[in-house]
Amino acid sequence: MWRWVNMVCAAGLVLAGCSGSDEAVEEGDTVASTEVVETAPAADDESEAGDGASPLACSLDEKGWSQSEGLEPALDLVSVAANDEAVVVVGAVIVGEAQPGGIVSLRSADGLEWEQGVGFPEVTYFGPPPEVAGGPAGFVAVATRNGAAPNTPVVAFSPDGTSWEEIEPETLPENEVAWLSDVFAGPDGFLIVGNHLPNELLAWYSADGRTWSETDLPRAEIGEIAVAPSGSGWMALTSASGVGPGEEPSPVRVWTSTDGSQWSETDTLGVPPPEALMAYGQTVPLTFFGGTWMLALVGEFGVTSGNSRPVVWVSTDDGVTWNEHSVGGDVTSTAYAISDIATTDFGVIVAGSQDRPSGVGESFLHHSSDGVVWQHCWTNPREISEIEPFGDALVAYDAGSGDVYLWNEPSAP
Repeated sequence: MWRWVNMVCAAGLVLAGCSGSDEAVEEGDTVASTEVVETAPAADDESEAGDGASPLACSLDEKGWSQSEGLEPALDLVSVAANDEAVVVVGAVIVGEAQPGGIVSLRSADGLEWEQGVGFPEVTYFGPPPEVAGGPAGFVAVATRNGAAPNTPVVAFSPDGTSWEEIEPETLPENEVAWLSDVFAGPDGFLIVGNHLPNELLAWYSADGRTWSETDLPRAEIGEIAVAPSGSGWMALTSASGVGPGEEPSPVRVWTSTDGSQWSETDTLGVPPPEALMAYGQTVPLTFFGGTWMLALVGEFGVTSGNSRPVVWVSTDDGVTWNEHSVGGDVTSTAYAISDIATTDFGVIVAGSQDRPSGVGESFLHHSSDGVVWQHCWTNPREISEIEPFGDALVAYDAGSGDVYLWNEPSAP
């Protein structure tokens, strides 16, 4: 579902971000390096494997990985979601000189064979990329239809991922918006986030994917938000961007909800910086797993020091306090991007890439069972941009080739 990140760890709240300093990894930020392909950069730090070693094969040619038939039509700006019944891909059809065009959906019952959805709204890519989320009730997809300001929100629902219906804009809380940026699925409903006009924070909730109402999360001019469901409710982190010359963003605020509509603020003792919520018109994903929350920053680019490391922020007290840990501490890079995060039975998988000072890009699927110790898994030349749990399997989308891969843990010999 999340283009940039969707991360969870089993031992505490985690916020994925970036450390751009020239300092070594801080004490307590132990880095583990396990399975590595030949093209992987050499580790700078001593490593230890730690508990919960990942069974995931780094090379997508290895045992456990299956390559699906190619997506037809070829898509860009892909978002992936799954529930217990199916996997759905939503993206913009590539037209002309690799330019994104109309948005379509594809569905698979097994992650390998795909069919195009029926009745998906006619909408051309504009602004934030399309997003999709899957839950027990079905699938919800969101996009923005360009109206030359104001714009029209596009919300579509499908009970099975095949047949879609567009929700009439007049029945939504508002039929004119700045944009819709993301959608999330919980066990009891869906949450859409974006921006009202003139760029105030937007948050809508629906129990069934068809009927939507505005939540009581506070509006903030040019608001930033990260949201995720848990077994007992939802969490959101918000911040308001500075709107005047020299004006700083507001501190991050933490909110919880039992129903997705009514929210209460958490008294915090220390939170990540507001820059951690900035995602260039999208959202920085937050997620929950096994008593743990996690949020991730999209990346850092053009670091003049040549020392940029993806990091996570971990909280073990329901978001009251946060600690920073390195994800890619074995690489000194000039840029990095965390493209997605997903949870599995054996921990958290982070997909992304890092650019070395030489200009060589390295793609990865790093793994952690606690958000502190990370095992490094380099996937070159595959450029995995989307990962999504699907039952006991993991679906991975290669943005470089447009291929889809399915991983199942190999049976013991």
